[in-house]
Amino acid sequence: MEMLLRAYRPDTRSDAVLGRNELILKYLPLVRYVLGKLAVYLPTHLDEDDLVGAGVMGLIGAARKFDPKREVQFKTYAIPRIRGAILDELRAQDWVSRSARKKADLLEDTFNSLQEKWDRNPTNEELAEELGVSLEELTKLIKTANFASLISLDAQQASSSEDSESQSMADFIENPKSPEAASVFDLTEEKQVLMNALLTLPKQERLVLTLYYFEDMLLKEIGKVMSISESRVSQIHGKALLSLRARMRRAMYSPPPVVRDN
Repeated sequence: MEMLLRAYRPDTRSDAVLGRNELILKYLPLVRYVLGKLAVYLPTHLDEDDLVGAGVMGLIGAARKFDPKREVQFKTYAIPRIRGAILDELRAQDWVSRSARKKADLLEDTFNSLQEKWDRNPTNEELAEELGVSLEELTKLIKTANFASLISLDAQQASSSEDSESQSMADFIENPKSPEAASVFDLTEEKQVLMNALLTLPKQERLVLTLYYFEDMLLKEIGKVMSISESRVSQIHGKALLSLRARMRRAMYSPPPVVRDN
């Protein structure tokens, strides 16, 4: 697979005139692109190269099913399928241990509890103190929690849809105007909850998500714009996703207000 990627040569012809194999060769770089976007979620011990094969298989599957008559660009069609194939591989390998999942669940519960108690996001120092861990351990926990949530959410979407290649919340954040991405949130109310949650994030966290998902910038590029390190951008991104999930959970599952008769 790696040799195939290295042998890639650009093809400027229209997707509609390309055969299946030509489509695959033209869009091989999408595999690395998708892996690069997923890297911010992946555990540090996981090598991206181990997932190239799964991504290429997703690309091949997309090329087989692609219908140019649908007036959808192949790139738009292929990216979620490459991503889905990679996530399927991650789920199959079960990269997150049971103990790590328990710690990640505890982190989520603690974050939700403190956020509700104080009506604001807890700082990393407050979270670490509440959990009894160091800041370095907290950073790893946040990444594990976001990774586990990504895998879990995609699994739920796949199992609840006839199309096993359905999208996740991250797809909607990345491109909220895309019909395919928006299909995750069938209810307008749910879409509004996500957008409202984005607006409530601290300025720095909102900026990182905007640059990463909407402006399609790499972590390194965001770091230069914000004059901070790439690792710091990754930390802010992780905290922002943790906060988003907590706020969405509160909004979606809060009981409706009680209407009292006068």
